Amino acid sequence: MKKIVVFILPFFIIVMLTGCNSSKTIYQPEGTIIKDSHDYVMLPGDYSWKEDNVEMTTLSAYDIGELADQFETLEVEKNDILTFHITKSPSSIIVTKYNEDGTSEVIETTNHQLTMPNNSGTYIYEMKARWPQGKINFVFDVHVK
Repeated sequence: MKKIVVFILPFFIIVMLTGCNSSKTIYQPEGTIIKDSHDYVMLPGDYSWKEDNVEMTTLSAYDIGELADQFETLEVEKNDILTFHITKSPSSIIVTKYNEDGTSEVIETTNHQLTMPNNSGTYIYEMKARWPQGKINFVFDVHVK
């Protein structure tokens, strides 16, 4: 009987200590583009978050073009519609499309969907998602056939 108590007591103490830990893990939001039922994870850029007593800030070492180079360019057709999803339900999302000629424009989204351009070429998209706790930028690129 003494052996059982000696074994159970340390196990009980470990369970109580891990169960009493009040800290929670804070995860960085993730963004995905959905094309033909396949999810493609967008590359995160700058990120800042403040929740409870934790504050995190990460500045990307790459500019938007360099981030887009690291993303597997999606091949799309003119006027295709892509769906996107960002975890943690941001309170606002601003999407900017960068054209090959260096110009950019803010793109409107409806129901988490983006309509691809009707001109052939390669385009970089940046999504700026915001929450009361923080913000993050995501980048992906497409080649319109």
